[in-house]
Amino acid sequence: MKYVIIGTGPAAVSAAKTLSKEDSSSEIVMVSAEAKPFYIKPALVEYISGDVPDNALFMENMIKSDNVSVIAGKRVIKVEADKNSILLATGEKIDYNYLVIATGASSQVPSNLEHARQYIDCLSDSADALRIRKKIETSKKAVISGEGYTGIELARGLKKAGLDVTYITKENELLPGFGEEIDNNALFSKMKERGIDILLEEEINDVVSLSADELNVITSGGKEINCNIVVSSDRYEPNVAFLRDSEISVEKGILVSEELRSSVSNIFSAGDAAQVYDINRNLNRINFGWNSASAQGELCAKNILGEGSVYIADEDKYFRQLIGKKIMERW
Repeated sequence: MKYVIIGTGPAAVSAAKTLSKEDSSSEIVMVSAEAKPFYIKPALVEYISGDVPDNALFMENMIKSDNVSVIAGKRVIKVEADKNSILLATGEKIDYNYLVIATGASSQVPSNLEHARQYIDCLSDSADALRIRKKIETSKKAVISGEGYTGIELARGLKKAGLDVTYITKENELLPGFGEEIDNNALFSKMKERGIDILLEEEINDVVSLSADELNVITSGGKEINCNIVVSSDRYEPNVAFLRDSEISVEKGILVSEELRSSVSNIFSAGDAAQVYDINRNLNRINFGWNSASAQGELCAKNILGEGSVYIADEDKYFRQLIGKKIMERW
């Protein structure tokens, strides 16, 4: 049996480990567009801040198994479901019996700023972190546009790296929608105590280049902020563009059942790329986060092997543990 896994993040690694353990005679191939595919994504902010060195972020291989091989630095551009094969950008084709798509999600710039995309950084992977960390060496001021956990973490990391930081959000509080679970006033105070400027209920309207290393950010409130780095963390979108013309049903993410099976019977998806059917809410939704991705990866592997388990979304277990007291403790 040959299993192909697109991705090397937590969902992909969990699926590969489970398949390798439960079906030791099989062949498992992992494919990643990243040249250095194995690292801890939640540590990228600590890497940017300088707290985590290269040798602690990157790992040679997260899976020690003879039946697992890794193809790194090669992007999958097409899934040919009718032929049970994937096509790489290099022209290579890889056949499979079962396919797991665990391509994750990427941060996107707001649509109104697409014209200024070359001036705006995002934090989606290690390459983004490397670019931001390099820019820090010659920068004094950063502006972050965000609306949640990632943006707040970026503000902390860039401030710790020694930059002046302005955090801009269109929301009227830092982490909306969590009620008593997060004390927004306390978080606001902690960020202000660290010297971070916060602009609530504002957006970035434009980013203009003033020189080779200086930018001017213009906000919806009419403010102008000179800076060297602009980072957007406004929204994350599943990495599924390469599937738009395939036989696999895709909305925002890959539509999968509660067993994580796609519209094609031998193709499964897990992690941030999967739009999972929620049996409690009777709809398909994406469950962003490292822990939920890892749990889904293991479950989809077990279902490929015939277990028939159902994924039950649990925000308290998989996502909300990232916030509340834990995010406050990091400040």
